[in-house]
Amino acid sequence: MNLSLNKVVFLIGIIGVLVVHWQARRMFRKQRAIVQKYKLYAIRDRLIYLVASRQIREDDPVLAYFYNSITFVIKNTEVLNLRSLVKALSDLRANGLNPADVDMLESLNCELQKKPKDLAEVVAEFYQTVLQILLENSLIMRALARHPWLPQTALVVKGCLSAAFKLFPPFIAYKFYKEYRDAAEHTTGLHPHQMAA
Repeated sequence: MNLSLNKVVFLIGIIGVLVVHWQARRMFRKQRAIVQKYKLYAIRDRLIYLVASRQIREDDPVLAYFYNSITFVIKNTEVLNLRSLVKALSDLRANGLNPADVDMLESLNCELQKKPKDLAEVVAEFYQTVLQILLENSLIMRALARHPWLPQTALVVKGCLSAAFKLFPPFIAYKFYKEYRDAAEHTTGLHPHQMAA
C-alpha cells in the first residue's frame, strides 16, 4: 500500500512539474512574441525617423516598399509566432510586396547605393529581424539553418511525403528563411551572422 501511495505522489509531482514547465513556456512564448513584434515596430519607427530628420523623402520608393511591408506583417500577425509570420509573409507576397524577391533585389541595391547609409542599415536590420524571428520560433528552423545537409535530406523526405510537407510551417518558414537570408546577403553584402544583433 505504501509503495502504491509513493508511486501516486511521485506521479502527481511529475505531472505538477510538467504543468508548471508548460505554463512557464507559454508565458515566455507570449513575451517573446511581444518583443519580436516590438522589433518590427522599432524598424518601422527608424524609417519614419529618416523622413522626419530629412535624410530621405517621404515619397521615397524604398521607404514606401519597406514601410508597407513591415506594416503589413505587423497588422497581419496578432500574435507573432512561426505560423502567423509564415502566413503574413505568404500574404505579403500574394499582395505584390516581397522584400526577398530576387528580381527586385537588383533595383533595390542600385537605389540603396544612392541613399543615405542609414536607410541601408534599416533595410539590413529588417532582413536580420525576419531571419531571427523565423529562427527563434522553431527548433526545426534552427536545425535546418545550422546544418546544411538537413534541408537536402528534408527535400528527399518531402518528395516521399509531399502532401504532408506542403502545409508543415517549419519547411515553409525555411523557404522564407533562405529567401530573406539571400536577400540580406545580396543587399548588404554580409552573411546574416556577420550583421550586428
